[in-house]
Amino acid sequence: MPWISLGQFELINNWQFTESFEGEIFRVKHQLTGDDYSPVRGVIAQGFEDTQVNVFNPKLFSYREESEIFAFYFPIGLSQHSLCFKRLDAAESTWIIDVEVFQSENPEDNLNNYLITRFGEAAVMSLVPLLFSGSTTPKSYEQKLVKNKPTKILNENDSRTELRINSTGQPVMLATGFDETGKPDEVLLRMPPNYYHNEVASSAGIYKGAIYAISQEETYLYTTEFSAK
Repeated sequence: MPWISLGQFELINNWQFTESFEGEIFRVKHQLTGDDYSPVRGVIAQGFEDTQVNVFNPKLFSYREESEIFAFYFPIGLSQHSLCFKRLDAAESTWIIDVEVFQSENPEDNLNNYLITRFGEAAVMSLVPLLFSGSTTPKSYEQKLVKNKPTKILNENDSRTELRINSTGQPVMLATGFDETGKPDEVLLRMPPNYYHNEVASSAGIYKGAIYAISQEETYLYTTEFSAK
């Protein structure tokens, strides 16, 4: 399963936020160190910051040896999709969590899971054919980048309407192409580690040419391209 890291956090008594992302299923791994064996408690929620901290659908959790799975569904229209968490206890132990988001290799799977959870399997049978017989077709790819080697990750596509790209543990440069020395023809995007990029066609258009990627270390990219039928 393609789990994408949202970061590692030492829990404290103030809210901490992940970067914005796309996803609904999350995995939390715990580390607890120190000589204080008092019980620890925390809260995880959906949230965002504007002029204040805003949280909704909070869930209590505590340290456990097993990985823990959470599901959060973000309201339509909310542009910032972030998780937030804070510690509620006063123990002197150090509590660290690793947070990951699940990215299906097939975007239709994410919608199926969402509909089944929210409305039941009958809704999936009736709604999915309608939703996916419409205007766009998604295709997902997993690409391995070899150290310092330019790699074509997408071909030119005049029907491209949306593009989603996840980097993993290393920075990645996206470009229109590279010359023999590894110099980019035109840089499209510089992606930090564990970064989610989403580009949607607008009045300004969307880049529809071939896309190449390069990284200074071996890493992986997860790409989903939507095309008009």
